[in-house]
Amino acid sequence: MEVTTGIVTGILAGLIASAIFYLMMNIIRPKILLSDKICRRKIDDNGNELIEVKVVNKTKAMLMNSKYSMYLETVYEDNLIDIEEVKPVKSNLKCIERYNRKDEKARYAVRFSYSINRELLKQKGVRLSFVIFGKHAWSNTSSYVRKIYQVKDIVDGIFQKGTSLDIILNK
Repeated sequence: MEVTTGIVTGILAGLIASAIFYLMMNIIRPKILLSDKICRRKIDDNGNELIEVKVVNKTKAMLMNSKYSMYLETVYEDNLIDIEEVKPVKSNLKCIERYNRKDEKARYAVRFSYSINRELLKQKGVRLSFVIFGKHAWSNTSSYVRKIYQVKDIVDGIFQKGTSLDIILNK
């Protein structure tokens, strides 16, 4: 009887410890938000559009070793996809500041800019995808977010400040 009680107690303690560990890992996992739309800032003389994607770090710790990419994907009728990486306008950003409501400059919200030929966006079956990966500074847990944007998701305007992912439309 005592052996059975010990085994049951050990199993219950293990289950409770596993549940607590699972909850703690989900709480400290990086929380990354991506904008639902892409912002078109301007069109230059070469026919290139300057587009932006906004990323917000809602984590209470800095995102380290962040990696991000944008891809121009062409989906054909037979569902084959050609993928071409779009280079960012500026060099890669490795860290994104932690979320802080009192940060007036909102360094936890970053806009990634890309220059892409306007004619490419007019082709049939074209879409853009944005991928970001980041690690939590304290726990080293990581998060990966991917968003697919259709051409209709590109909107003229500018992103609002702070955690807002809304775009102020140009009139």
